[in-house]
Amino acid sequence: MTVTPMSSTSVAAGDVALASQYNNVLYDIKGFSWARSGRLTLTSTDAVTTTDVAAATTIYYVPFTGSIFNTFRNTSVNFSEVYRYDALSLALNTTDHPANTNFDLYVYHLATSTSAEYLSLVSVAWSTDLTRAEDVLPYYGSYYRDGYGVGFYNFVGSFRTVAAGQTEDSVTKRFLANYYNKVPKNMYVIETTENTSTTDTPALWNASVTNNQLGFVVCDPYGYAVQLGLRSRQKAAADGQYARTQIHLDGAEYTTPDINVSNYNDQYVKSADSATPVIPTGYHYINAYVYGTDGGTATFARLTLNAQVWV
Repeated sequence: MTVTPMSSTSVAAGDVALASQYNNVLYDIKGFSWARSGRLTLTSTDAVTTTDVAAATTIYYVPFTGSIFNTFRNTSVNFSEVYRYDALSLALNTTDHPANTNFDLYVYHLATSTSAEYLSLVSVAWSTDLTRAEDVLPYYGSYYRDGYGVGFYNFVGSFRTVAAGQTEDSVTKRFLANYYNKVPKNMYVIETTENTSTTDTPALWNASVTNNQLGFVVCDPYGYAVQLGLRSRQKAAADGQYARTQIHLDGAEYTTPDINVSNYNDQYVKSADSATPVIPTGYHYINAYVYGTDGGTATFARLTLNAQVWV
C-alpha cells in the first residue's frame, strides 16, 4: 500500500512555532512501541501460530498490534518516516539459506524511496550458531544493521533453517524468534521407552536425539530467561545406589534441572525439577541425560523434557 510519509509540510506555511512543535512530536515517535507493531510468523494469516509449522519455505512479517512501521529515518530534521503496510514476506531458497544456519531478519527500506512499496523483508546469515557476522546496533529502543545508516535495515528478529530453504516453528523447534511483540510458546518432548544405565557416565536417554531434544533461537543481543523443566520416573536397584536425570545445554552438562533419587524397594520415584536461566544469543538445544552408580543398575521409565521460550 502506497502512502506519503509524515512531514512538516503538512503545517501552515510560515507558522514556524507550529512547525517546530509538529516536528518535535514526530521525533518522539521513535520511542513509541507501535513503531514496531508487526510479528514474524510462518503463515500469512496468523501473527501468532498455535499449531506446528514444519518445512516452511516463506517467512512473513504481518500486522499484530497495528500496521505501522517506523524506519527512524530523516532524523537530521527531527522526524521519522512512518509507513503503513499490509504484510511483508521472504521466500527461502536452497542457495541463500543453507541448512542449519542462523539468519537475522530486517525490514529494509530502499534509500531512494518515499513509499511503503519499497519496504521489504531481507535476511543476513550468521557466521556461527552463536555469533552474528554483522552486529545489530541500538537506536531509540530499536536495532539496525551495523555498517548501514539508521533506518535502512531495521532489525525485527532471527530464524534458523532445518534444511536448505526451510525453517520451523514447533513444540520441539522454535526456530523463528521475534525481537518485538514476543509471545510465550511451550516446548516439550515425552519419551516413554524404558531406559537403563549401569555406569556413572551421563548418556543420552535411550541414546536418542530425535526423541529427546528441544532447540530454539534467542535473537536478543543480550539473551533472555528461558524456563527449563524436567520430569522423570526412576529407581535404583540396590541400597547405596542412585538414579539421576539431568539437562545438558548445547551438549554440555548443566547445573539444573537435575533429579537425583536413591531407593532400593523396586518402586519408581516420580520427580521433577525446573530452572529459569538466562540463555545467551544464538541457537541452543537441550537434552536429557541419565546415569547411575557404576556397576549398579538405574532404571528410567518415563521422561518429559519441556521449556517455555518467548518468541
